[in-house]
Amino acid sequence: MRFIDPDGMWPWSVNVRSFISASSAGGGFFYGDGRGASFTGTSRVYSNFTVDPTNKVVTQPVSRSNETIFYGAMVGATYISPIVHRGSPKGKNENIAFSNNTASFDFSHSGKDPITFQPLTPALDVHAGLSFNVDMKKGTLNITGSFTGDQFPSTEAFITDQSGKGKLFLGAQMEQGGLKDLVGDNKQPLFNVNMQVNFDSKGNFTGVRQGDINYSVSDWNKKVQEGFNK
Repeated sequence: MRFIDPDGMWPWSVNVRSFISASSAGGGFFYGDGRGASFTGTSRVYSNFTVDPTNKVVTQPVSRSNETIFYGAMVGATYISPIVHRGSPKGKNENIAFSNNTASFDFSHSGKDPITFQPLTPALDVHAGLSFNVDMKKGTLNITGSFTGDQFPSTEAFITDQSGKGKLFLGAQMEQGGLKDLVGDNKQPLFNVNMQVNFDSKGNFTGVRQGDINYSVSDWNKKVQEGFNK
C-alpha cells in the first residue's frame, strides 16, 4: 500500500502481531508459527491501524488471525482427526487524544484458539499505551510508550513508511512460559518504545535515533531481532 497525502501529512501504518516462535505448541499437537521477530510469517493474532497526528486520526484496528491447525491425535482408542480453523480476534484503540501534532492512545487486541472448547479457552491479550509526535519540517516521528500483556505467545510491533516497503520495529518480545500463562487479562511488561524515526521528503524512513545513538534502518531492525533471540 502506498499512502498519498496532498497536504504533505501522512498516516503511519502500525502492525502488532502475536505469534508462537516454536514450530509447534500444545504438546506438539498444534501448529506453531516457527519464526522470530519478522515482517513476514504467520501469526495467531495480527492487527493493523493507522496513526496521523497532524490530521488527528487514529483508526480502529483491523484484527485477524492465520489458521489454527490441530494435527490430530489418539485419545485412548479414539483417533481425533486434524482440524483447521480460523479465529475471530478483536482489537481496539481507545482513550485517543491529540495535541501539538501528537496522537496518544491505548491499543489492545485479544484472540482465542478457535479449535478448543471455547468456555475453557483463555485468550491471548496484548495492550499498549503509545504516543506519536510528528515534525514535518524536521522530518521526525517520535514514538514512545510501552507494551504489556500475556508473556505467551511472542509479541512484535512495527511501522511502515509511505513507500509501503520501508519497515521499522517498535519492539519485540519472545514468549515466556506456555499456554497456562494465557489465563487472565494479564499486563506483564513486554517491551518499551522510545525512538525518533527520521524520514525524507517523501515520508520514507532514513534511520532511527535512540538516546545519543543513530542507527540505519537495517541496523535498527537487526538490533531488535537480535534482542528477541537472546
